[in-house]
Amino acid sequence: MTKKGKQCSFSKIWFTEYPYLKYSLSSNKAYCSVCSLFGKVGPYREKAETAWITGMEDWAKMKGSRGKNKSGKLQNSFSSSSHTAALANFSNFVQDDNKIEALMTKKQ
Repeated sequence: MTKKGKQCSFSKIWFTEYPYLKYSLSSNKAYCSVCSLFGKVGPYREKAETAWITGMEDWAKMKGSRGKNKSGKLQNSFSSSSHTAALANFSNFVQDDNKIEALMTKKQ
């Protein structure tokens, strides 16, 4: 839904391209699930966009139009070093080898 060519609402099509993108109907905000979980502490987090942790609600320029040959907010955030680091932390978290049961068994 656009108004004079500007994005004025969340688009469910974004879920396909950005699988860690989440949307809250009640707050009308978009979030990055891995940045919400692992985006506040650690290397490369100093430049993290807090809007993806607390909720993004400005729909303008999400997919582009930030200037000539510039990516939109989604691409910039989901390809950033802070998102990449949060995604690495998430990947380590979900590995079976890192679960407490596996770690306890290894020590015995």
